Amino acid sequence: MTSPTETNGSSRNSILISNNRYSHQPRSHRNKPNENIFRGINRRLHGIALANKSSPAKDIGSTANAKRLAKTLFYNLQNNTDELIVQDFYPYFDDEEEAKRAFMIFDKDSNGDISKSEMKEKIFYVYKERKDLHTSLRDLSQAVGKLDIIFLTIVAVIWLLIVLSIFGKDIVKNMLSIGSFLVALSFVFGNSLKILFENIVFLFITHPYDSGDLVCIDGYDMYVREVGLNSTTFVTWDGKRMYFPNNIISQKPIHNVRRSPNMTDKIVLNIDCYTPQSKILELRARMRDYLIRESKDFLPDLEIQIQEMDAKLKISMCIEHKGNWQDSGRRWARRTAVCLKLFFFIISRLFLAYFFIF
Repeated sequence: MTSPTETNGSSRNSILISNNRYSHQPRSHRNKPNENIFRGINRRLHGIALANKSSPAKDIGSTANAKRLAKTLFYNLQNNTDELIVQDFYPYFDDEEEAKRAFMIFDKDSNGDISKSEMKEKIFYVYKERKDLHTSLRDLSQAVGKLDIIFLTIVAVIWLLIVLSIFGKDIVKNMLSIGSFLVALSFVFGNSLKILFENIVFLFITHPYDSGDLVCIDGYDMYVREVGLNSTTFVTWDGKRMYFPNNIISQKPIHNVRRSPNMTDKIVLNIDCYTPQSKILELRARMRDYLIRESKDFLPDLEIQIQEMDAKLKISMCIEHKGNWQDSGRRWARRTAVCLKLFFFIISRLFLAYFFIF
């Protein structure tokens, strides 16, 4: 007689085998996932990695849910190793190419494995993108709603005139008095209508930013908090809320960080003008090795340029980040790590006299 344990085990194995189109079976951190967990992982992987619209939005409705989902995905895909490999994705997708595309989305440093931090970072990124997209759609919907009221009012006035003409009213005589009244109103509301038209062009045609974007205006880095038909609300790094009329912003150059490709950090430092060339080349080699080890965040290309030669030797190095600086906290954390490593090399290894300029 078969025990309940054996029955449950065989049914679980049959479920896994029926969903697996390859020879290997899905594995978890400690125990094999049951049917519900398997289906949940399959749905979430497709919804997050491949942008499947059937994945419900409530899966990543908050930061806590995003963290919980990242942990669930990682441990249920894990195969007795510290990182995930592409073979761990095969059982959850229809073919290998689809699984590889999903794997590359999570494998940020392209080193062939996915760490727990990479999984968490990517899912947090998806959560933030969904949240910002929802806010942006809400703001645009409100702006369109206001325009709808304006256009409906204009159409209602025109329709009223047409109806009056149908019932035999002498519209021409009344239009003379109405026209003089509209001319008077044009001096009052003419500039407002001009600004309204400029705002419509700025928001719906130029469309330089969305809610949640990090932008730089007049040298100030600010996050877009709310986009309205007449004004935009920004939030600075220290929590200050700034309100700008859209017709004024439209006249200024706007740098949208979210829409930017890989961005480059420049670090400038002054060293002793008698520093030998071999020391500078060794510093460049050590920094390149460091960037290769941190390939998840940086590109390994690095050159040191001499900008000025005076009592001090002014040199600079440009470090290219992988991605933009939309997440300003991560950007400054990376920069701090690079500066500390640079400080370590200069003081502990090369013994250079230096002075940093941030």
